[in-house]
Amino acid sequence: MKDLIELINSGLEERTKDLSMQKKVWEAVTGYFRPDINLYRNIRPSVILSRETGDLGLSVLWIVQTALARPILNDIVLKMKNPSHIASITSKVNDNSMLSLAHSESADAPVMYSLNGKTAILKGTKKFITAGRNSGIIMVTCRQKDAQKIDRIALVKKDELTVNAMKALDLKIMRTIDHTSLTLNDFPLDTERLPAVDPRALRRSVKKWGIIERALILESFIAFLLYCNYLFRELGVTIASDDEIISLLEKQTEAASRQTDEALYDKQVTTGNTAMDDIFKLTVRFQHAYREKEQELPADEKIRLADLFLFNNLK
Repeated sequence: MKDLIELINSGLEERTKDLSMQKKVWEAVTGYFRPDINLYRNIRPSVILSRETGDLGLSVLWIVQTALARPILNDIVLKMKNPSHIASITSKVNDNSMLSLAHSESADAPVMYSLNGKTAILKGTKKFITAGRNSGIIMVTCRQKDAQKIDRIALVKKDELTVNAMKALDLKIMRTIDHTSLTLNDFPLDTERLPAVDPRALRRSVKKWGIIERALILESFIAFLLYCNYLFRELGVTIASDDEIISLLEKQTEAASRQTDEALYDKQVTTGNTAMDDIFKLTVRFQHAYREKEQELPADEKIRLADLFLFNNLK
């Protein structure tokens, strides 16, 4: 574990610009923590990564891979009448793989598909894709023309995309992992990679695991505040007691674990996270301290602590 932390902490600033370094660190993380949500019910690697390294971006990457992309893909396989149609995709997914869910979109440019024999034609834009250009497979939610809701997920291989299909997002947060948009212009895809699954079951899966993703990100953010608290204490600034933050973390871990169990056992997932007002108020205190001490911080810590403004940037 010590060597993993050293790897994560070394060259952090360079990693924000180097996709190959991001991939190398991800592969090292999966050597310690398999991206399998069934293995972690109480103490999650995403919390350990945030608390011990302050790398919230890497923590979020683990969450997206473990608690969003893989579970949705698994749900698709379980709901398909003949999953062998996408075996060419699923057989290549291993612990080191990076998958992406491309779901967020503007109302005026949703990703639509039309069918032409054995070919589907996709067109539209997805706004925010975690792992982006490092993803081997991008799972693109889409709908038929004039449909109000998604009814399929297209399984697109990264190496099939044109050079300009993915554009890097200039985010000021979570800079240790890649984030992109995705634009498809009459993109052809074999219909077998547009698996036929009950649209209602598909939408339930995306919604369910999206709830889990948000719960785990909130949990990791609170753990990240523990890292920040230690750092500011080293700078002579007292913001909160560790006990105050740990109390919030324990409550969120309990809530996230309950929601995860509900999702895994296919029950209705209840959204009962820690009181957001308490987290926001505490975060504002950290933000003020960051502004006051920003000039004293080394470059790598500035990159980490910029994630204190996570909620501001994602509004």
